[in-house]
Amino acid sequence: MAASVAVVWLLIAPIGYATLGTDGVLQSAMAGGLSLCAALFALVLGSFFHGSAAAMCGMVTGMFARMSVALVVVAAAQQGVALLAGSALVLDLVIFYLATLAVETSLLVARVQLESARSVAALPKAV
Repeated sequence: MAASVAVVWLLIAPIGYATLGTDGVLQSAMAGGLSLCAALFALVLGSFFHGSAAAMCGMVTGMFARMSVALVVVAAAQQGVALLAGSALVLDLVIFYLATLAVETSLLVARVQLESARSVAALPKAV
């Protein structure tokens, strides 16, 4: 997850620098760090759900947790810090959200496939 956030940040930080200077780089770093923390929190919540039927619950819970944490922190930061009051922070946050959503979904699918393979292997073999 951290590697995907780092790659996305390396792609959008130059755009932030070109448009807003160092403030744009700081805003993209803030959005990346916030998205990483929220995505890790979502992965921890998703780990409590097991089985293929619960995978959807884990994904929805993770999406809600990731977005609600990010929006609450961004709203508070934009009210208290003038540097973060620009719309570039919200745009960067959406970009990071989509990237972490794709990574989390692929991790959940891999986990469901692994659990399914384990349950099939545990079934008694027909004679």
